[in-house]
Amino acid sequence: MAYSDSASLAAENLSDLFIKVINRFGELDKLPFIAGDGEMLHTSEIHAMDIIGFNKNINITHLANLLGLTKGAVSIMMGKLVKKSYVIKNISPETDNEVVLKLTEKGGEVFDWHQQHRCRLKQKIEELITEAPQANEYYTKLCIELDKVFVDLIEERKT
Repeated sequence: MAYSDSASLAAENLSDLFIKVINRFGELDKLPFIAGDGEMLHTSEIHAMDIIGFNKNINITHLANLLGLTKGAVSIMMGKLVKKSYVIKNISPETDNEVVLKLTEKGGEVFDWHQQHRCRLKQKIEELITEAPQANEYYTKLCIELDKVFVDLIEERKT
């Protein structure tokens, strides 16, 4: 492919690198986590438990919104996590016709592990940012704008 200028070449290289990073993240996201009790958990289940851990008495609708999933998908996932004894369902303290979610002790252990994992990832990102602090604002803006581009692409494909 012929490039009209160095900016076009840089954009192509950045695009290729970004796709590579997304693919690596996707690969990591597909790998199951083996909990301390030997139970296999999917990344989506761990992220759901993370949100439940931070949001006391969260209901399925709110959890679905935060995860970006349908209520039906989250309901199925919660059924599996209840069966595996990571989550319990209770009647809401505010209204009798709503179910809220809470982590069990087992779920709390996964939550704690995930917080340690996030802390390690955050430390690695902080190290990168420290190497080029002036670039942090630029890369934050770039990610926000790329997110908008991907939202637009998703909408285009849906129509």
